Amino acid sequence: MLKRLIAKFTAPETQTEVIDLSGREVEFLLRRKAGRRGIGLKIDEKGLVVSAPLSVSKKKIHDAVREQSAWILLKMDVWQARRVPPPKWEEGEKLPYMGGDIILQINPQQIIKTRSGLEQLGFEFIDTTPVMQLAKSKQPVPTRVVKWYKQQALPHFTARVHHYADLLGAPRPHVMLSSANTRWGSCSHKSEIRLSWRLLKAPPHLIDYVVAHEVAHLKEMNHSAAFWQTVATLYPGYIQARKELEQLEPKYRTF
Repeated sequence: MLKRLIAKFTAPETQTEVIDLSGREVEFLLRRKAGRRGIGLKIDEKGLVVSAPLSVSKKKIHDAVREQSAWILLKMDVWQARRVPPPKWEEGEKLPYMGGDIILQINPQQIIKTRSGLEQLGFEFIDTTPVMQLAKSKQPVPTRVVKWYKQQALPHFTARVHHYADLLGAPRPHVMLSSANTRWGSCSHKSEIRLSWRLLKAPPHLIDYVVAHEVAHLKEMNHSAAFWQTVATLYPGYIQARKELEQLEPKYRTF
């Protein structure tokens, strides 16, 4: 009972607010929590989030937001430009895969039958884009797509982890998949490496950067200078790869 009461009174209160910033109507999520110090602003692909103590008045919160209006509008424009619409899960749609595109085929048998008939009429096809063929199932298309990604991801990730572990001279760790949408990978003290299946959407060289980063933790369980030196040894171009992945990640996190 005591734990429930504590949780009730310490849980943040959330509400949606609207404010005018330089003639633009901006909606933001206001989170108020007892014990918090100061007003904090955060902007990501979901929009603006303002965190504040319960004791601070709404007027003071709005004033703090207005003081940062130039920064807020600039950041929101940047995120808007990077925003990628979610998939429609339709036949023939292109999804990100290994740095390129892959064509979604929800009913492969029907497509094969149609194509065969067109070929008999003299039509020629040049295949340059790989195809994701989903077997017939009662499961929703998004569920089947994620399952397909995971089936391809685990063997590829495992091979790359073993490659970098061998370069490091470390025992090959156990490799598992995660469904994290905010973290590409992790390495535990048990020498277990988890990699988000979403990483399979990235180009091979960026997958290798993330893998090298996590493998480096087998030697240095921190982010010290020694750790980054290990990363540089395994993957010399890690700085550029990290920047590239940061730019591309909105495309890879849409689903």
